[in-house]
Amino acid sequence: MTRASLDRRRFPTVWADIDLHALGRNLTTLRRYLPVGMAVYGVVKADAYGHGAPAVARALQHAGVDGLVVADLEEGTALRRVGIERPVLVLDPPLPQQATALAAQGLAATVTSVVEAEQLARAAVRTDTAAPVPVHVRADTGFGGLNAPPGSLLDLLAAIARTPALRLAGLYTHLSGHGSMAGLKELERFGMLVAQPACCRRWCTRSAVPRSPTRRWRRPRSASAARRCAAGRCSMVFARCRAPCPFPTRP
Repeated sequence: MTRASLDRRRFPTVWADIDLHALGRNLTTLRRYLPVGMAVYGVVKADAYGHGAPAVARALQHAGVDGLVVADLEEGTALRRVGIERPVLVLDPPLPQQATALAAQGLAATVTSVVEAEQLARAAVRTDTAAPVPVHVRADTGFGGLNAPPGSLLDLLAAIARTPALRLAGLYTHLSGHGSMAGLKELERFGMLVAQPACCRRWCTRSAVPRSPTRRWRRPRSASAARRCAAGRCSMVFARCRAPCPFPTRP
């Protein structure tokens, strides 16, 4: 059995053993509960939540995960260094001084404004990348923060579309209240956004499997359901959800 362990020299009395084969089995199980053609992205930010990002990412890549998600450029670059070739989405929009490195590493960027898109496009041109840089637009549906306001969303999508150095790969949002009335309202707002002709469908939040009966999204964020659903309470996939995991997984 292949396992990944924390460095016991630094933590002599506390460690975690991760069954990497279980990751692949849980990913396979998760796919059985998703519509055909729906991609699964594993979230491995914060060192895969302490589970060891390099080992977890390699295991998920070997198991056929469609892509991975990290918090920032440093985490994405670290995955490339250990041989991860799957698409990697960086959640934090790149700072101006980071755009060139992001384009050079072949990472997918989150953008929330026309200014960010233009900065990334100039960096991609300077880097002379062989293919356009994939970008995912994070839309604000009520959570606030670093998200594209609905009023400027179409302008941002148009700016990306007319820039040969960029390729629109997805549109996503972050819900503030999964399972609550506020969360359902935000889902409806997102549904109205993606119904616009200029938008492509993608759904991304702390919940990987949408429970709205009126919506079906093309590519949910899995948040590495394959990692941590076996404890009886799903972490990240159904954050703050007290109900048992709705599909059988193993630790």
